[in-house]
Amino acid sequence: MAEPTGTPPLGSKIAFIFDERLSHDRKKIFARTIARLRTKFKIDLLPQEITEAELITRLEDNSYSLVLLPWYKYLSWKKLESFYGSMRMTGPTVAGYFADAILPFEIPELPNYNRVLLFDFYRFEIPEIQMLIQGVISSEERSGFAGLATDSSTLYRFDWFHNPKTTSQCIDVALQNALFQNNDWSHRTTNIRFALTALWLLSKDALRSQLEMCEINQRLMIKLVFEDHQLTLHHMMDYIWPHGDHQNTALNELYKNVDFLRIHHFPESHQIEMTAYFTPMAPSIHYPNEVRGIWVEPLKLRHLENNKKTFLKTVDLVESKAESTAKTMSTALAALGQTLISLRQDQSKMSVEKKSTFEAQLVNARMLVDEIDKKLSDKTEQKKSDRKKAA
Repeated sequence: MAEPTGTPPLGSKIAFIFDERLSHDRKKIFARTIARLRTKFKIDLLPQEITEAELITRLEDNSYSLVLLPWYKYLSWKKLESFYGSMRMTGPTVAGYFADAILPFEIPELPNYNRVLLFDFYRFEIPEIQMLIQGVISSEERSGFAGLATDSSTLYRFDWFHNPKTTSQCIDVALQNALFQNNDWSHRTTNIRFALTALWLLSKDALRSQLEMCEINQRLMIKLVFEDHQLTLHHMMDYIWPHGDHQNTALNELYKNVDFLRIHHFPESHQIEMTAYFTPMAPSIHYPNEVRGIWVEPLKLRHLENNKKTFLKTVDLVESKAESTAKTMSTALAALGQTLISLRQDQSKMSVEKKSTFEAQLVNARMLVDEIDKKLSDKTEQKKSDRKKAA
């Protein structure tokens, strides 16, 4: 299975504390995982028995891009966040990981953090773990796909203009792109549809939001950026946390149907970026009761701008106005036809003049739809011709 091809930023180092609670067998397996990671990243393995105070002293003398702790230390060692600055939106990152299955009741209450990064090193394979680490240490490209995508990646983009009547239509268009036309993701269609529906509901108060999808090394990522002045970072963390407030059912449904969820909040512009990860291991399907990874943090607006990497291939999944008009006219034509049929059933209640008016409207509607269909066909043929020339 292919591994991420991105290059770690120069000078980036990772401080890593091994989980001493793992069983003997799990320690052996996890040691091999770390050995694989060390071929890709500069990792300093710190003593398992190190205390929080000793770690902070070490961090004062060494520059690390990322500090990785076992999940129980990450959730209890609160001074680390203060050491780096609890309100920071740039700089080094502290994250927790779990290398064995954990259930919701094992997780303590959510600490009073301004970010939470909890990575799944148990159900995820090496490529996924590398992808997450690469995304964190790529400081200026940590949002979006910019720090992860390769030149061969194809970006599928779709602008959502929110209207209650277009919900299913927008989700269907998103599902009709080339990513879902092969067998790799066909078994995840239900999860993906639930995730898209949840994203739509979360962004329903925004006039416009931008959906992007990308497959990188057989891992699918779906990202939505929208503006929201009400949904705060603490609300989002609390809604998702195992012991949190699950009143926001859309966000909770999103978390339940994805293998990993990343949320970035940009306070300067009140924008939110939500990225859903789907992996071949599919832990959300096979192990639905276990805790899964989550990454929630605030970022500077420049990080959102930096993720606009130029992809070699970009496909806009946007319905043209002509196509939308054609659908509207087809619906109107069908309704008009049904009206005319019902009126014909009772000739005595319809005057000749009224009947002629309806028949004229029906003919005009048919002519308009035929004209639109012809334009759409011409445009489709033109696109095919352009693709052949480009090839």
